Amino acid sequence: MRIVIDHPPLLALIMAVLLGFATWLGQRLAADDAGSETPLGPVQGAVLGLAGLMLGFSFSMALSRYEQRRSLVVDEANAIGTTYLRAGLLAPDLRDAARPLLRRYVTARLAYFGAAEDRHEIAAAEASAARLQVALWRIAEQASAVAPNAITGSFIRSLNQTIDLEAERDAARHNRLPGTVWVVLITVTAGASFFTGLLLRGRYRATLAALPVILAIVLGLIAELDTPRAGLLTISQHSMERLEASLRPNAVR
Repeated sequence: MRIVIDHPPLLALIMAVLLGFATWLGQRLAADDAGSETPLGPVQGAVLGLAGLMLGFSFSMALSRYEQRRSLVVDEANAIGTTYLRAGLLAPDLRDAARPLLRRYVTARLAYFGAAEDRHEIAAAEASAARLQVALWRIAEQASAVAPNAITGSFIRSLNQTIDLEAERDAARHNRLPGTVWVVLITVTAGASFFTGLLLRGRYRATLAALPVILAIVLGLIAELDTPRAGLLTISQHSMERLEASLRPNAVR
């Protein structure tokens, strides 16, 4: 199921077909039972209301996660930039060791998020960033031993924030809507489509055709917001790219 959710256009297409089938099934059952009258209006209203509530709740959750991932890009770029600047306050040998590592670290982080869904590239970028973090922390330890002062402390704090933000961005990438929520969403929207087809009994054909399509589009949009590495609404890495350009040795700062 997660494979389908990770490809929002495919999810929207599958849901349009599934919800269209649920609507058609409701029509067929209504036609077979045309002589009887059942009070389906309240049931349909309740199911549609529940579907709207679930869609709104899920959209809000997915949007907040999307905004969090987007803001973390800026936070990490700022933290790395600050660390780079404060590295210039260290002893010359430590400064000259730290700054190239920070430039390589930015490149590794961009490679991590540029790998899309390629697990091998993701693993390689993660390993590269982890090695650079260890090397940078050793420099921080050396700086602390040589000059345990406020300047060294400021460098260590910004480096610690840089490392923490790497972990936060990774956690945000894995913080997605649970599979149980998707199962409930699909079930409730399918039920809403079914009861709509059952109640209208072939009338208002435009409504019967539009409802599955609209619900499928909304579900696809939720999946877009909830998918960090695929789809159309990808997170821009502009802040990190701009930082990488500004940290080049020949860049004008």
